[in-house]
Amino acid sequence: FLILTIFSINVNIPLYVVFVGAYIGKMLGDIVWFKSAKYIMPYVKKRKTLYVGYLHVESFIEHLFKKNNIIALSIIKLLYGTRVITNIYLAHNKMKLSKFIEIDLIASILWLAVFGSLGVLAGYGFKYIVNVVQNLLLAVSTLIIFFLILFLIQKRVTLWLEKK
Repeated sequence: FLILTIFSINVNIPLYVVFVGAYIGKMLGDIVWFKSAKYIMPYVKKRKTLYVGYLHVESFIEHLFKKNNIIALSIIKLLYGTRVITNIYLAHNKMKLSKFIEIDLIASILWLAVFGSLGVLAGYGFKYIVNVVQNLLLAVSTLIIFFLILFLIQKRVTLWLEKK
């Protein structure tokens, strides 16, 4: 999403197109992970190391957010790599899909606002850097041409003076 936002700033794709596409894709992805928890958890429970890791994450979420799923889903989405496991955790703890979607609608808007803002700022920064580099290349090229012309004039004048 960040890369797409940076790209959209530099090629003039309307931001709302990027945001709407990312929002729909994010919601669909979250729902898929939420619904797939019933298939994933039996696999995780059979693998001791995976299940121990899951239990650590589960206890961390419960300790930190005290079963407040709205805050958990909103904040955890901002941490890289935790979105999927949080969706699985919420599904495993018997949250209804309708409640998950209701919370995820708000949490996804927050996620898009934060990362979209970062992408826009990075996009404008990238655009500025590209302009500076292009202007720098133009300035350096101009200086090289100027000094080359001066060198050629100096050579011509030197040859002309040697002939006299």
